[in-house]
Amino acid sequence: MKLVYLTANKLPSKRSSLGKVILEMSKSFTNLLGSDFLLIMAQAQGPLEGIKYKSLRLPFKKGVSLYYFFWLLGFIIKNRKEQLVFFGNDFYLLAIVCFLKKWLPCRVCSDWHLMYDDWRDNYVARRSDWLTTTSQRLKNIIAMQTGVNPDKIFIERIGVDIDKFKNFPKNQVRQELGLPADKKLIGYIGSFTAVNHDRELKIMIDMLDFLPQNIMTILVGAKNNEKNDYEEYAKQKGAAHRFQIFDWQTDEDKVLKFEQAMDILIVPYPNKKHFTDYGFPYKVYEYMASGVPIIYSDLEIIREMLGDCAVSFIPENAKDLAKKVIDLLNDENKIASLKKITREKAKNYTWRKQAENIIEFLTKDNNLKPGQNQQQEEVKKRLKSLGYFDD
Repeated sequence: MKLVYLTANKLPSKRSSLGKVILEMSKSFTNLLGSDFLLIMAQAQGPLEGIKYKSLRLPFKKGVSLYYFFWLLGFIIKNRKEQLVFFGNDFYLLAIVCFLKKWLPCRVCSDWHLMYDDWRDNYVARRSDWLTTTSQRLKNIIAMQTGVNPDKIFIERIGVDIDKFKNFPKNQVRQELGLPADKKLIGYIGSFTAVNHDRELKIMIDMLDFLPQNIMTILVGAKNNEKNDYEEYAKQKGAAHRFQIFDWQTDEDKVLKFEQAMDILIVPYPNKKHFTDYGFPYKVYEYMASGVPIIYSDLEIIREMLGDCAVSFIPENAKDLAKKVIDLLNDENKIASLKKITREKAKNYTWRKQAENIIEFLTKDNNLKPGQNQQQEEVKKRLKSLGYFDD
């Protein structure tokens, strides 16, 4: 098997969480598969150490899918003797491969992070040989809406690099980051939106109405005009002196320090379709590895991972969130227990472990099923008639 990770992204991307997922998984796939792995991307915007990749060097935005169609046609024909498996979450590109695989020898593993609610869902799902997804809830939705056999769908959690977290003295880190050392800091670190859906982080300002003055809200990850918007909202609420907001951080080490500088980390997502059905936050795994206790919005999709190692609150309820913050801060034994559980649990979700799980899923039944051999022979005959196979 030759695994080909397919994306139209330009990498590395300093403002995309998905870009980080692609690169980290590609590093692990390269380590595990060597020359049997290849990342194909629109353009490499810098060095990609430890990854076997091919940059198509596309300088344009329009016509990308058409370019990929003809490029992939040639690539598959050229590598027709390989057991090609295309993997990725760009469904326009996967749709191209799903179309080409009717005539050319290759297979598809589609990686699902959400439903698009258009033609891509059924077309790609029903033509994929395998599917991976980030949660049990999304797996159930895919199976129900597309009719795909659930046995073809593998739950692949996002990974984390535990070794990057260091045991820094909290006060030292806070001084370095410009954070107060004498306050209890309740933080969120990550993007403020998900696929153009507002994560509604203002609830973390609203909760301050119900909390003592020694507790502050810290938000890290503002882009564009978000910082001004949230600062103005804090002023309107009379909470500006208990609120700090920082721009999106491109320095990964700094991001991890922000996480470890908090007393509690919050996953405050609203009870709305994107977040209840698809929006499993990538940051959860970093939160777990940080060893900082977590409070999360009690949505089924998040409960899958945090139900046994974090505290939940009623979604969109600032008063309940504040109560859970107070209860947790006043229970040192619970804090110590949650820190230990989340840290240990995170060890099961390293990038390498997730890559190993996917490879095992793709290769556990490597023999072609009855009828597939015949299909492959028919493909070979078609190509031979066009002069692509030698006698």
